[in-house]
Amino acid sequence: MDAYRQQIMQRATLTIPEIAHMQRGGKIGRHTEHLGYILADLQYMQRVYPDAQW
Repeated sequence: MDAYRQQIMQRATLTIPEIAHMQRGGKIGRHTEHLGYILADLQYMQRVYPDAQW
């Protein structure tokens, strides 16, 4: 992390984790079938409440 971002984190009184886990697989299509149900639910909500803000 560069010095500018470290300064921002310190001013916000946030601690930077030592070990960061990075999730992988989503952009290359490695999803399991259970995510299809979640996607269907979210698409339904967007269609029923098109002006909703999350």
